[in-house]
Amino acid sequence: MHNSNQNALKVYPDADILIQIKKLPELYASDMNTMLRVVTKTLAENLHVSRVSIWQFNKNEKNISCLDCYELETKEHSKGEIIDEKSHPKYFSALYKENIIQAEDVQNHDFVEELLQDYFKKHNIIALLDVPFFLEGNLGGVICFEQKHQTRIWRNDEIIFTHCLGSVLSLTYEKMKWKEYDTRLKNFNHQLHNFNRDLLEKKKTIENQQKEIMVQQGEIISQNEELRQQQEELEAQTNQLYHQNQELERLYQLLHLKNHQLEDLNIYLENQVKQRTQELIQSNVELIEQNHQLEQFAFITAHNLRAPVARIVGLVTLLDKSKIGEENDKVINYMISATYELDRVIKDLNQILDVRKGVREQKERVSLKETFERVLYGLRDNIKESYAEIKYDFFEVDIFQCLPVYLESILYNLISNAIKYHHKERNPLIECKSKRVDNSICIIIKDNGLGINLAKHQRKVFGLYQRFHDHVEGKGLGLHLIKSQVEALQGRIELDSQENIGSTFRVFLPL
Repeated sequence: MHNSNQNALKVYPDADILIQIKKLPELYASDMNTMLRVVTKTLAENLHVSRVSIWQFNKNEKNISCLDCYELETKEHSKGEIIDEKSHPKYFSALYKENIIQAEDVQNHDFVEELLQDYFKKHNIIALLDVPFFLEGNLGGVICFEQKHQTRIWRNDEIIFTHCLGSVLSLTYEKMKWKEYDTRLKNFNHQLHNFNRDLLEKKKTIENQQKEIMVQQGEIISQNEELRQQQEELEAQTNQLYHQNQELERLYQLLHLKNHQLEDLNIYLENQVKQRTQELIQSNVELIEQNHQLEQFAFITAHNLRAPVARIVGLVTLLDKSKIGEENDKVINYMISATYELDRVIKDLNQILDVRKGVREQKERVSLKETFERVLYGLRDNIKESYAEIKYDFFEVDIFQCLPVYLESILYNLISNAIKYHHKERNPLIECKSKRVDNSICIIIKDNGLGINLAKHQRKVFGLYQRFHDHVEGKGLGLHLIKSQVEALQGRIELDSQENIGSTFRVFLPL
């Protein structure tokens, strides 16, 4: 890669390059693709330009399409990209007026400002020199010289050279067209010659056949009289058969119509059966999942409520109503504590139920970056106290449809867990980014914390009230809540983790 200063200081032998291009045998070949590939590669290598491409103007479609583009860095050719006039009127207006578009920095040029987002940003283009060429007085296309990654000052001799190159390409293009027309004309003349030869042979054959026919005609005349008598008899039979055929045809049409109606009905019924079968399969899957969740929920409810209720019942039996003193005060305090514990369990279970009900809410257009920064602001004290370093990059995918409350809750729980379960011998480092995977957004959150022994706890990681680090205060609800919210959004969550090294969570949500 050459920087802009090197390009400004180097003096290119432009005339020699032009002569070299004109002497290329591929320039006069009948294969247009071969000629274009050689020209773009030669220009890029000699002028040290990141990209050189040749575009054809399509008058009817009002666009230009790339016939060949050569990348100097990768040494690869590509083609097929299209730029339309409707979305880029200023650029096309400049081309129609035979303007050479010279941009040292595409960010500061009126003619190409419409290409910033959908073309320059895609290819990392910083500077360009576009030269239109014309065929028979009309716009034929564009030769594009594009510099990536840095600005480039286009010298006057380079601009004059590209203008001359446009003229050479116009003449070459027209010459190839005329050569193509000449080849087609020769082929047509050859086909016409063959056709005339075949026609003469067929004429001779027909003349010979006519002579034979004249001989046979005398015999036929004598036979015609005999045939006339037979024909009268056949006509009577034919009339009778005609009426019978008319009736059969009517019956056949009616039968064909009925068969067609039956086929349509069968197709409709088959589609209905398939649709109903698919709906039943989906319903059964949902019912099985709901039954599984209800069984798990019932088990959790019975298991988690049994302990605090049993303690309350036991404390009530210990309470001596006839005595008021320190002994009963302790019992009452224990009852209050058990009641708070029961209330906490009920609130946790209600929070999970709220996740399953919340999926009915309408999804909104949300910004992942804004939501993430809002979560960081809410955790600012935790981040400061733990000396956590948080890096994030949501450039690839930022905006998508989601429930804002769920997205914020998922990010909050993952980041707060990464801070809470950090390794005591190092400061927390949390890295977050997004990428597109098929039709989903993948949110990746990686930390250098305590990690989880997946060989031991793989099946329990996202379970309710599952804890893996007892020295840190917690309820074991966070990961289960995250999984419930992700699945409510029709997504999935994956975990890679190594004990004492760190964890990587991947949240996949539909776009």
